[in-house]
Amino acid sequence: MSDNSLRQDATSPFMAGAEQRLPTRALAFQIAIVAAALVLIMVTWVFTLISIDTEEREARMRAEGNVDNLALTVEWQLRRQLQAIDQTLIIMANDWKGDPIRFDPDASRARSALLGDGSVQIFLLDTMGFVMSSTQPDMIRLDMSDRDFFAVQRASRTKGLFAGPSLRLKSAGRWEINLSRRLERADGSFAGVIVVSYDPWALASLLEQVDIGTRGLIALVGGDGAIRVLVSPGEVRPGEDVSASAMFRAVQERPRGGWAGPSAPDGVDRVHAFRRLHDQDLTIVIAMARDEAMRTATVWADNARHFALGISLMVLLMAGLLVAEIRAARRRETALANDRRVLEQAYIAVEAAKASAEAKTSQIEATLSGMSDGVMMLDAGLRLVQWNHRFPDCTGVPAALLRVGIPMAEVIRGQAMAGEFGPVDVDAEVRRRIGQLTAARQSKEPITVMYERTRPNGTSLELRRSVLPDGGIVTLYTDITARKLTEEAQRAARRLADEATEQKARFVAIVSHEIRTPLNAVVNSLALLLDQSGLSASQRRLADTARQAGDALMELVHDILELSKMEAGRLAVRPTLFELQPVLEGVREMFRAQAADRGIRLLVEMAGDAPVWLRADVGRLRQVLMNFVSNAAKFAFPGSVVISAKTGLVGGSTVLVLSVTDNGPLIAEHEARQLFQPFSRLNNARESGVPGTGLGLAICERLARLMGGQIGFAAAPDGGNRFWLSLPLETLGVCSPEPARDIALPARRRRAHILLVEDMPANHLVTAIILRREGHFVDIAESGAEALRLAEHRPYDLIFMDLLMPGMNGYEVTRRLRASSGPAARIPIVALTANTAPEDRKRCLAAGMNDMLGKPVRPAELFAMVRGASVMSKPKEWSGPFATTTSGVEILDLPRLAELQNGLSASTLSSLMDQCLSDIRWRIVALQEALLGQSTQEIEEIAHAVAGMAGNYGLAAMEAVMRKILAAARDHDIERARAHAAVMQDDLIAAAEAVQLYLTPQPD
Repeated sequence: MSDNSLRQDATSPFMAGAEQRLPTRALAFQIAIVAAALVLIMVTWVFTLISIDTEEREARMRAEGNVDNLALTVEWQLRRQLQAIDQTLIIMANDWKGDPIRFDPDASRARSALLGDGSVQIFLLDTMGFVMSSTQPDMIRLDMSDRDFFAVQRASRTKGLFAGPSLRLKSAGRWEINLSRRLERADGSFAGVIVVSYDPWALASLLEQVDIGTRGLIALVGGDGAIRVLVSPGEVRPGEDVSASAMFRAVQERPRGGWAGPSAPDGVDRVHAFRRLHDQDLTIVIAMARDEAMRTATVWADNARHFALGISLMVLLMAGLLVAEIRAARRRETALANDRRVLEQAYIAVEAAKASAEAKTSQIEATLSGMSDGVMMLDAGLRLVQWNHRFPDCTGVPAALLRVGIPMAEVIRGQAMAGEFGPVDVDAEVRRRIGQLTAARQSKEPITVMYERTRPNGTSLELRRSVLPDGGIVTLYTDITARKLTEEAQRAARRLADEATEQKARFVAIVSHEIRTPLNAVVNSLALLLDQSGLSASQRRLADTARQAGDALMELVHDILELSKMEAGRLAVRPTLFELQPVLEGVREMFRAQAADRGIRLLVEMAGDAPVWLRADVGRLRQVLMNFVSNAAKFAFPGSVVISAKTGLVGGSTVLVLSVTDNGPLIAEHEARQLFQPFSRLNNARESGVPGTGLGLAICERLARLMGGQIGFAAAPDGGNRFWLSLPLETLGVCSPEPARDIALPARRRRAHILLVEDMPANHLVTAIILRREGHFVDIAESGAEALRLAEHRPYDLIFMDLLMPGMNGYEVTRRLRASSGPAARIPIVALTANTAPEDRKRCLAAGMNDMLGKPVRPAELFAMVRGASVMSKPKEWSGPFATTTSGVEILDLPRLAELQNGLSASTLSSLMDQCLSDIRWRIVALQEALLGQSTQEIEEIAHAVAGMAGNYGLAAMEAVMRKILAAARDHDIERARAHAAVMQDDLIAAAEAVQLYLTPQPD
């Protein structure tokens, strides 16, 4: 019989009916269990509901008792407060009665601490209701005859304290309660009313001391239904009329009782207690939110319901389990008969499975024999049960040792004795490896461990060890020698690539600094040349063209050297304000001669809708146009090349379109697709022999994306080529010419005293001239050590600091200045560097610098930085060019300087004097080193050279000290030479300052 037939027998209608039909007794027992469970559940819920009701009644009684006790406490405290106020009013009334003429309400309030803390004002009314005396003079003669307190006190004969309703003063924006008392003459007749305007919050602060919960309410209600004082979580509105509320009706019915309901004025359901003051028409209302008062009972009720629900579910579960067990027992009896028949069929199935297993074993053996990896299988007792022919070759186990049932310890011992694990203690190695196998086999879940091992013969093995559910272990041995060699070769190649990248980065940093530094001098020298007034129009046009070419070269060098930053998306845009047409004209002038040699005429066309002034990165924009025009000048047919600017619409947005159009030859379609790819050059460019790298248009394409625009190529309508650049106008900051001219106007500024730290004469000469022509004082330091010394001797307004200098660099100089305790620690320091990457800026700021300027330094940026210096004090005043040093020698030789001025221009003389002082500084450093030794000849040579230079340029004091050192050296008296040299640094500083004051006119 098959398995399907057995299952059909077990699920036949007859068998199913036999399982479902229970004896009458078993059915009655199940009904009894269910009925008992329902009764038990019903009793549980009845007891729970009764307990909840009892707990709620007790909680309500406790809440009413608590509120009533709080009302008694508040009543006692408030009565004391009102009695104290009443006593104070009685004393003030007696004072008035004793001397009505001299009675002073301010003095009376000052004597009373109680009224001083809470009273707003005190005033007295005469018999007609007019204010005759007040702490506020502007109330004198004010008619208050219509006020309730006047009417009550005039008609009253009780002579008691009257508390009126709370009023809001619109002029002062505050609330007040008028507490009044009758004034009487000596014969007892009515003489007026004394009134204290009392701040209701003074009473409220007393009431707030009572704990009534987060949503409780305390109120002081008058007999007229007006609230005098209110403390509640909602908006406080003293003086509100609640006479129509249910709470006020309850107050009138039970003036010293309790009540539960909605409070006035906020309508919150609360438990209330009332206490009417005997001698006042006032009622104290204390109320606690019903949900807060009943919170304990509510929590207890929720817990009781949850408990009852849990009991009910547990009873139902137990009843269900009993019923299920009864039904299961019946089913087990029915199934026993079927199990006997199933066992017979199972024996037949086991015999079939045994035959199938033998067939599968044969298949496994064939599979293992055909595998290229070694395979080994252990049973739960770590005995060898299976392996293939690759196992001894991969592991070094002697093939003669292998047999079914051999312990794994013997296999490992054979490997160790064969030297497979190197020179090890065999027994210890066997124990260690068996311990590893045992630990892996004791895992509760099947796991797979993979590791590698290098054999003594140099081959590498990868072992995959899997623990089977029955505790056995299967291990695969794979020879991975070839893969390891490949990985090692890849790692070596990666190391070489990383080293090449690092060397490239170092090379880029060095080349960037070395190229930009001299180029800085070229660009600024051309800018200074353009400032000269003696240039002809043609000379000025040539100088302007050279300056623009220098700017373009600087930008090009900057982009090429930072190509890696462009690829990483780290190149920054530097927007400035400029006029568009001069930029286009400048690009044309740069290539006009080159184009003319090939018969090409360059034209500039500005459309009427083209903007005149833009705020954008002019360097990036000029670089793109230069590349377009340069290609046209090299490869276009003779004729006209048009550089045009106009606006257009792209995707609904207005854009500025700059284009360069030539008349051919037309670029082929297959070549046009490669125009903006790096290192791609057209066929005509290669055939013409014109040098190039093929990076130009690729860099332009990235620059266009950086500026938020697009770049492209299209065939011109007349058969030529058109290269275009489009930039969104909303990102360009279009300006009119008038604001641009206003921005360019220089503001009148004070002269600053500046220290310029720069090791290259070509750079500091140009920068110093630019600053001095603006009227600033400039000292030059050509090393970090000299910068430290100068900064410590003079309070400079600003220091321009070069970063890469031999010896002590700019970072170290800045750190030392910031660490000093003198005025030099507070001097603003601005870095001058060709490296302006974000990480360079962070490093400058971390060293203590205030800002950074990139090279080449543009005069406008330089002057803006000087204007922004935090300290801009005038230089130290001198008594005149005839000032002397501490030794009594005049600093300058005025006749000699006058001779020099007669033969040289002011700028030339200034440049020569700066160069002289710079040379003297370096020679003084060498002289100081020579004075440390014993060679008088070297001292004599240096002193002689410095004395000659100082004499030629009129530095009288410096010449005098050098001749003293020279005389001491000739006498071989080194100690005397050292003594004279002690003042040469101070004399040099004095000479530099005197020269600057002599050559630069003082401001009016």
